Amino acid sequence: MRSHVSILPRLPSAFAGAALIASLACARQQAPPPPPDVQVMVIEQRPTTLYADFVGEVAAFKEVELRSKVGGIVEKRLFKDGDLVKEGQLLYVIDQRPYVAALDDAKAELAQAEANLLKADQDVERYGPLVAENAVPKQTLDNAAAQQTVSRGQVQARKASVRQAELNLADCTIESPLTGQIGLHQVDEGALVTVGTTLLATLSVTNPVYAYFSISEQEYLALVDHLIKVGLRAPEPDMTGRVDAASRIEAPGAQLLLSNDNMYDQKGQVDFLDRAVSPTTGTLTARAVFPNPRAILKPGMYVKVRLVDKEESNAILVPQKAVQETLGHYTLAVVGPGDVVEQRPVKMGVRQGANWLVKSGVSPGERIIVEGLLKARGGAAVKPIVVTPAQASGEDASAPAHGSGK
Repeated sequence: MRSHVSILPRLPSAFAGAALIASLACARQQAPPPPPDVQVMVIEQRPTTLYADFVGEVAAFKEVELRSKVGGIVEKRLFKDGDLVKEGQLLYVIDQRPYVAALDDAKAELAQAEANLLKADQDVERYGPLVAENAVPKQTLDNAAAQQTVSRGQVQARKASVRQAELNLADCTIESPLTGQIGLHQVDEGALVTVGTTLLATLSVTNPVYAYFSISEQEYLALVDHLIKVGLRAPEPDMTGRVDAASRIEAPGAQLLLSNDNMYDQKGQVDFLDRAVSPTTGTLTARAVFPNPRAILKPGMYVKVRLVDKEESNAILVPQKAVQETLGHYTLAVVGPGDVVEQRPVKMGVRQGANWLVKSGVSPGERIIVEGLLKARGGAAVKPIVVTPAQASGEDASAPAHGSGK
């Protein structure tokens, strides 16, 4: 009985505790979660040099593949790999003995043909008076004249054979066709080369160099539009379709970004634009020429060709990571009054490194989300943490972010 007396008074307090726990759990379920932290950047206008980057490939200004015009055994190689060679410098010697013999044979056949022509000339000269005196038939003179013509043709053919044999003998010595740098040799002494097939070496002129790249039709039209705005106009052909060089538009300047993200210290200029848009890729092939006095640029290097477009005094640049694209439409997450997110449609311009030019849709002083876009739904509240444009674009990642702000 004592146990019943001691338990009964405690029952009301146990029920009260359970009720308190249930009410606290209900309160937790009803309380809204705190707004998520997002990084925002305050939009600013600033003077900017606009540019466009294109993937390009470096090519030699001139490049020649050395191949032999005659077949035979390589007797001598007179250069070292990578040498700077001059135009006319002797590089290879092919075994000349077969070609010396061929030249001697051609000269002998020429001498025989000239002897036959001499005899034919004498026959015609001798038979002419005899025919006039009816001492020999006229047919004899006709035959002699025909033989004279044949012999004269044989002499011309043998002279041509001698000239060809002389050319073949001269082609046994292979000289550099230009001044430049020679690459790795492809054949050694004693190797057999085939006429026009065997590659001996490659010779390049690399100061200056070319950088080939492709631009889209839209980028081409934007470039032409810019040239018209700054007062330059396209050249006008004459009635024959030719364009006077003095009337050509000024070629846009170009810069190079190397694969290590360093800017090449020599500026170049666009000197070629293809005549037509490729129907396959929808792009135009373009070319820029760059000085290369220290031979830093090598053929085959991949680079970025930067075309400087214009100076924009009031440009709005936002980090590319802040831009959301859906089916060709672009939006920015703008934090408005009450720290509520608005998905704002915008019109974008050219990319500028890690940033993107905004043509319209946002104004200076507005805040856009640069980090935490997945947590920023339209109409939802957020807790903004202001960062600088340099921090937002990754240019100053070590600087601390600002506190939350409007």
